[in-house]
Amino acid sequence: MKKYKALICVTLILALLGVGFAMSTLATSGSWADYAESDAWYTNYTDAPTYEISSAERLASLAKLVNAGNSFEGKIIDIKENIDLGD
Repeated sequence: MKKYKALICVTLILALLGVGFAMSTLATSGSWADYAESDAWYTNYTDAPTYEISSAERLASLAKLVNAGNSFEGKIIDIKENIDLGD
């Protein structure tokens, strides 16, 4: 019975170490904001009625602009194609 408890303890410790390693890897891998392209598509055309989004980088740029307080009220955000947010 003691061997069984020891085996369970070792297994739990190894599992916790694995989770800790995975979390630290995720925390240091960067943010989606790191992949944002230049916001020139917006800042050079602030009066445009429609903005086209066709890449994950531009979508990240749009998110950064909105999070910075830029309003897109009354604007059309046209998603031109399926955007893969994986990798």
